[in-house]
Amino acid sequence: MFRQLFKDFFYLFQEELDNNSAKVDSSKEYYKLIRHTIPELIMQKFPNPLYKVYGSVGQGNLSLVPWVGIFNRKITESAQFGLYIVYLYSIEYKKLYLTLNQGFTHFKDIYKSKRYEYIRKTSEYFSSEMNLHDFNSDIPNLTKYPTDLAKGYAYGSIVYKAYDIDTLPNDETLYDDLYRLMKEYDELYNSFGSKSYDNIIKIVNGTDDSLSVDKAIFMLKEELNEAYKTPVDLITSPKLVKRGKLKSSKYARIKNTVLRQKLDYVRIARDNARIGLQGEQLALQIERDRLEFLGIQHIDKKLLWRANESDSYGYDIESVDIINGKEDTIYIEVKTTSDRIDSPFYITKREKEFSKEASDKYRILRIFDVDSIEPKYYYAEGYVEDNFILDPITYLATYKYEIE
Repeated sequence: MFRQLFKDFFYLFQEELDNNSAKVDSSKEYYKLIRHTIPELIMQKFPNPLYKVYGSVGQGNLSLVPWVGIFNRKITESAQFGLYIVYLYSIEYKKLYLTLNQGFTHFKDIYKSKRYEYIRKTSEYFSSEMNLHDFNSDIPNLTKYPTDLAKGYAYGSIVYKAYDIDTLPNDETLYDDLYRLMKEYDELYNSFGSKSYDNIIKIVNGTDDSLSVDKAIFMLKEELNEAYKTPVDLITSPKLVKRGKLKSSKYARIKNTVLRQKLDYVRIARDNARIGLQGEQLALQIERDRLEFLGIQHIDKKLLWRANESDSYGYDIESVDIINGKEDTIYIEVKTTSDRIDSPFYITKREKEFSKEASDKYRILRIFDVDSIEPKYYYAEGYVEDNFILDPITYLATYKYEIE
């Protein structure tokens, strides 16, 4: 049925073009197929409220590249912006392309004369990280006489599979190809963490986000004048996540890059303070639940929030655990982020040294997605270098000379 619907649309649409019809006619069968029938079948086969599915044959005038798109609502609901899966028809070449694509209009509006350069560079980065070996990653040839938008579809294609209309594979193969591309789409989205799609484009293309001095000063004053607002209380349900296999380096460039506007230091510092405090309070809740589960007595005397007393301890929370069959003191450093993924975090020299001194009594309690109602967390026990890759990205510089 899937196969036949794609084929039916092609020939009905081609017939409309052959009859010299230039305008979109919503009463025609081709329109109903691409706007309703095909999208509804996709939604029945892949029922997920996160997805929005719809098709287009052009706006006003008929397009030579009609399409059906599948949009992750958290990224975009429009073919003009963001990242989405789309079936693109090539009427001239009698082909149907299944592609993971990008909204060209956004690149055109933001990057002007460099729109093709930046959209293609972004496409090539994404495709280089993917393992869809039976999909192509070059620029598909959609039409002999491409409009700016049709060229944008081609340059925005990350990966694609081309089917001949008269030899379309069976429904099972079509569904399998779409399912695998949807999995890759979801994995790519999850690699964004808390970054927006605009942030991702800037990371991939190395574009700057600098501000004029006047605008920077204005923003700084606005931040300083704005009253701090505590987050709305929510009933959270922390979720313990388990240690799995070694982390993949896939999409590492966008996962591990921190992108911030220049001179946004006040907002960053204030937000970091809020997230850190929120994380430590949540950590106390997690620890209390753990100690109650272990049957520990007199918890209030054994669970101590040291970071609330001083920054000199080298850890945030003092607690207890059962080590070698008996109750013993442990030291917990809390590392929190609002990012949806377990992104990199900073470790001080003091924290690293203390983790070595404390050995099996030291814990990193990593909390991420802290602003959600189901924040995730895990414990990493022992010396930090046994559990984490430490990248010495910051150095303390002391001038070698006396000042005269």
